[in-house]
Amino acid sequence: MIDGKCPLCYIKDQIEEQIISKVLSNDMLISDDFVEDLKKYGFCKEHLKRLLNKNDRLSLGIILNFQFNIEIENIEKNNGLNFRDKILKKELNNDKECYICKYSEDLMPIYLNNIIKMYEEKPDFRSLFDESDGFCINHYNQLINHNRIKKDMKKSLKELEIKVLKNIQSDLKYYLEKFEFKNRDLPWLNSKDSIERTINKLIGDI
Repeated sequence: MIDGKCPLCYIKDQIEEQIISKVLSNDMLISDDFVEDLKKYGFCKEHLKRLLNKNDRLSLGIILNFQFNIEIENIEKNNGLNFRDKILKKELNNDKECYICKYSEDLMPIYLNNIIKMYEEKPDFRSLFDESDGFCINHYNQLINHNRIKKDMKKSLKELEIKVLKNIQSDLKYYLEKFEFKNRDLPWLNSKDSIERTINKLIGDI
């Protein structure tokens, strides 16, 4: 497990990195399947930024040029109310599912299954799991509502998540109380990063 981080967020981030590298590879740029996918999918703001940060401007430029061609064609073949209707029906590229989000999410059930299987079969993993920092709310919900999870793991997972969330909330409350004049000389203890840890639990690792 990753200290202080949601392990499933960490896994998802690693999967996304692999997909991003693959998207920018020469093999993908000449793949007919990828070209067809680009007609169906777009890229969300977060993943476009990550693609840009890879500094492979040639590969990204080729992909963006292809997407621009699609957008121009969409605008040229639609006009007036018809174009507005298309927007209302969410048929334009801005509303397409992100390619990287789509394929990373498709792989996540494998890792959910693996965590459940390892918890059931490997005592060492179970100990690590029970002593971990838990999961973000989204991945906690995915895991605890999984159709394969058994009663004992569900109980442990719920107890773990409640304990971790209450510990973070305690640090957050202490952090807020530190701003009161009467508490100005108290030590910060474990509260300085409580806002970041709270966000990590609410929306996933930042």
